[in-house]
Amino acid sequence: MQVHTRAIFPFRLPKGLHAGAIVTVVSIEDGVCTVRNHFGKEWTVDAVCLDPGQLIWLNGRWVPDTEYERVA
Repeated sequence: MQVHTRAIFPFRLPKGLHAGAIVTVVSIEDGVCTVRNHFGKEWTVDAVCLDPGQLIWLNGRWVPDTEYERVA
């Protein structure tokens, strides 16, 4: 899945990874994601620092934002 990175306080993006970058999610474990840019460089970031568009992080997985409305 390709997502955009975002800076969201108090979580920080790792050095060399800027807000708005497009990255591919390689793996997700316990709310921490390994992402890779188009050059093949990888970082570990908190899931809240990723913006998948119409999906949200809920209960340890990405779900459509309409599913969040049913749970909330």
